[in-house]
Amino acid sequence: MSFSLTEEEAKVLSTVDQDKISTRLTGALGGFFKDTMELPADAEKMERRMQAIVESGPAVHDIETSRAAAPKSKRWVENLSFAYQIILEAEDGVTDEEAGFKFAKMKKRTVLDIGSSWRPSRGTLVKAGFVMDSGRKRELRSKNEGTVWIVTNQNWTPPELNDSFPAVPKKDEEE
Repeated sequence: MSFSLTEEEAKVLSTVDQDKISTRLTGALGGFFKDTMELPADAEKMERRMQAIVESGPAVHDIETSRAAAPKSKRWVENLSFAYQIILEAEDGVTDEEAGFKFAKMKKRTVLDIGSSWRPSRGTLVKAGFVMDSGRKRELRSKNEGTVWIVTNQNWTPPELNDSFPAVPKKDEEE
């Protein structure tokens, strides 16, 4: 959770005499945090954050030891499995918008924020070479056009959940 303050609010709060904060105000703030802690956790959100941290890794210079230490594989997680299944089963390919609706249904979630789960999963599949841009576009609800995604090999069998699959090769390793 994060809080945003305007510059004016920050200035006012920085000058508050801490000894003058009332017990009532402290209790109200404590109640807010207690109530917040009772809300259901979003484990997927934390998984996405951790996956993004792992994938981006620490900021390093392009040196030999850093490359050697980079992970050689990734885990095949539920989001990747669902995303691959959706694209594989789409006879004429699928746009992110179309897939997002199917993905939300599979995940039993609303479509409001599904893009933050769907797109990284599809992106990982593209980087790994399992999915590609078909070269076609299809009209979206917004009347804009969206990329149509397809699998690269209809006969490929995905790994079991939590099994590893090869990480994306670095640019110089592709040759």
